[in-house]
Amino acid sequence: MTIWPLLTVVALWIVHYIDIKADLDLYTLGVYPREWQSLPGILSAPLIHGSLSHLINNSIPLFLLMLALLYFYPTNAWQVFIGAWILPGIFAWFIARPSYHIGASGVVYALAAYIFLSGIFRGNRFLMALSLLVAFLYGSLFFGMFPMEETISWESHLGGGLTGLLLAVAQRKTEPSPVVIPLEPEPVPEEDDIYIAQIGDAWMLQQPEEKQSAPSVSHGEKPEPFEVRYHITTKTENPKTPE
Repeated sequence: MTIWPLLTVVALWIVHYIDIKADLDLYTLGVYPREWQSLPGILSAPLIHGSLSHLINNSIPLFLLMLALLYFYPTNAWQVFIGAWILPGIFAWFIARPSYHIGASGVVYALAAYIFLSGIFRGNRFLMALSLLVAFLYGSLFFGMFPMEETISWESHLGGGLTGLLLAVAQRKTEPSPVVIPLEPEPVPEEDDIYIAQIGDAWMLQQPEEKQSAPSVSHGEKPEPFEVRYHITTKTENPKTPE
């Protein structure tokens, strides 16, 4: 399950490494709003990052959110991921400022919003707990959807948040994967007293069929006799200790 999130993050790092080493200026493959020649950038923009810190900030949450998506929503995980990859770029192409918009931030926002809202819409306790965890870890992402810094593509962030909302609403009736909680196996009760005795060349295995505790005796009363019955098996070879 971890292979796809890992491969996705590795792809981001490979693209960034090639961009830096070959000085390719791959930012020109990002989304430039309302320019027809920039439409392919909707697909390529999430792979491109402007700096190492930009790449690190997106890699960790992208890996964790993809992992959660694949585990809890395996039936529609890839539909959600493809939507999260494409729709924020389309949104930015229509409404963003005239500049190149790059990075996987829109994808991160879309996945975070989808996981958070899906847990609430479905009313599932486990998914709601996951939603609270996402809100706790990435709650500050909410402020990134507003124009607070000129160097940050808040339009892509807003597009990602709206994408997560739309996908969560559209798939709110889709059943998530059942959350399996491993239970410790019940201890196997050991067999009651087993007695092994040798008489001549034969071995006898004696095991109580029914074991009763001695009855309590009060003062002046005579206890009732009780007995323990045995199955006796004769073997001609050395017995093994029962497991």
